[in-house]
Amino acid sequence: SAHTIVAPAAWGFRPRPPRAPFLSSPIRQPRLRQRAPASESAPSSPAMARLVDLLWRAVMAEPSLDAQLAGVVLAAVATKLLVLLVRAFVRATTHAHGKPRPWYLRAVQVEQRKLTTMLGVKDPQPEWAAAMWVDWWAIGLTHGIGGALCLPAVAMGPTAMACRLARWGALVEVGWEVTDLAERWYQRLCTKDGHIFQPAALLALACLHHPLACCLVIPMNICYPTMPLYFQMVFLLMFAASSALFVSNWAQTLDVSSTGGLCKMVLGSFFLWAMLIFTRLTYYWTVVFALLQRFDEDGRPAFWWVGAFAAGVLMPLVGLAFFADASKRLAKFSALLWRRAFPAL
Repeated sequence: SAHTIVAPAAWGFRPRPPRAPFLSSPIRQPRLRQRAPASESAPSSPAMARLVDLLWRAVMAEPSLDAQLAGVVLAAVATKLLVLLVRAFVRATTHAHGKPRPWYLRAVQVEQRKLTTMLGVKDPQPEWAAAMWVDWWAIGLTHGIGGALCLPAVAMGPTAMACRLARWGALVEVGWEVTDLAERWYQRLCTKDGHIFQPAALLALACLHHPLACCLVIPMNICYPTMPLYFQMVFLLMFAASSALFVSNWAQTLDVSSTGGLCKMVLGSFFLWAMLIFTRLTYYWTVVFALLQRFDEDGRPAFWWVGAFAAGVLMPLVGLAFFADASKRLAKFSALLWRRAFPAL
């Protein structure tokens, strides 16, 4: 009929499906090449993995033998590089246009007299005295770094991080002493002027000073890794030694012919003398006896005997040598200042 509705298919058309909204259409992602796992691309070496693990434990100052020995090696390399840099810097500072500065020549002359007082060497060579004066700056900086690493444990108590830093402070001392002994003996035995730059008296002084740290630091870091008294001892020896060395070297550059220079010399000499009194002759023994008592209570005879010999005999001999020089210097310049201030008396 006329009202019959004909389906669209009868007209020859197919209905189009509804178009999806734009945002709902799937987005084609670029195809990325997947990288093969590290184990497939480059097989890891067990030896390399163990080395990385050892270095990490050494950096963290883990109280184990292999980590402590690795820490000594790292400290030795770092302190040797530091010593070489300080030597180059000081030598460049003490010379202008290839000529030594006047204050440097004064320092060398005082160093010659100091070596005579401390070591009993008559008429030491100026070259040797100059090398010693330069090395005291490097030794002072190394001791200062080691002492500064112990400062958090001494000031804030034995927290985990503070103890880790303090163990590293002790390792810095061992690292420097190992390289110092090796350099001194090599220079004495294998170089032409070894007997000049490394006389027997100086080698004896080094052999008296170094056994305390070389024999006890690693065992103490392993058996007493959080002991406040141990860190106090390390700080006492290193930081005090650093400040005394810096003041002593600076005082040797002063011109005592002027009143101002003489006053500074007396003040510097008094500071050095007082520091040695406190850190080597009085409070030092309080800490030593407390450590020996702790070793005795814990039943560690090896620690007790090594500590008694190294800290109770060898190190005090070194302290007495420095104290004798400091006392003679203080008496000399104090008397000179007194005569200059009161010439009529």
